[in-house]
Amino acid sequence: MENARVLVACSGGGDSTALLAFLWSVRKSLDLDLLVAHADHKLRETSGEDAAYVRNLCRKLDLDLMEADLDVAGHAKATGHGLETAARDLRWAWLKAEAEAAGAAVVATGHTLDDHTETVWLRLSRGGGSGALTPLPARQAHRWSPLIQVRREELRAYLRALGLPWREDETNISDF
Repeated sequence: MENARVLVACSGGGDSTALLAFLWSVRKSLDLDLLVAHADHKLRETSGEDAAYVRNLCRKLDLDLMEADLDVAGHAKATGHGLETAARDLRWAWLKAEAEAAGAAVVATGHTLDDHTETVWLRLSRGGGSGALTPLPARQAHRWSPLIQVRREELRAYLRALGLPWREDETNISDF
């Protein structure tokens, strides 16, 4: 991806913070015009702190930030979907609209090799056959995941080497 406007989805978590730091570091050599998007799902008491962290990071990097408050709980109730599905649906609809309005070629996401592994296990647990092993592509429609071959722990090591903190979503440590 060169000579492109890229909307970077950043939650403030380790994966997306590492993605933003990486893309910011290569932006000039790849001639990338970066914009950042942060969606607050309003599902955790600490979500406002995540938004403030991303806001501050964008100020430090001198990047424009687009923000949205998403009514995930309301959408889940209205559609009968679980919170994860409702969050993904609302977030992607918003990200696609923002990318289109900003003239961004892609939405960069912090998906990692660990996300692929989790997806395969989830597919297999739902009865998926050999198709469940299909890897998550680095590029799919508007989504671009340049870190898809990197392990989550490698990203944390990268952030520690940069001295760059990240936010932890406490729900990620709860039981599935």
